[in-house]
Amino acid sequence: MPEAKVREKYLAGAAAIRAGSFETALEAFIEVLERDKQYDNGGAKEACKAVFALLGMRHALAERFFRSFSSALHS
Repeated sequence: MPEAKVREKYLAGAAAIRAGSFETALEAFIEVLERDKQYDNGGAKEACKAVFALLGMRHALAERFFRSFSSALHS
């Protein structure tokens, strides 16, 4: 994925967080992680961790996305 697409997805994730759309944000940030783990000094990783902390790990979204997050980090 070209740099511009990673940036676009990263900014979409940030906008989704501001809008309170955590599902959309997690999807976007995990896609960024899959493409470039170090983009913005690991900002996507930190954003995901912050959303998980905010929601709590027992929240349905955290449970749904944590495996994808972990896979993206370790792939």
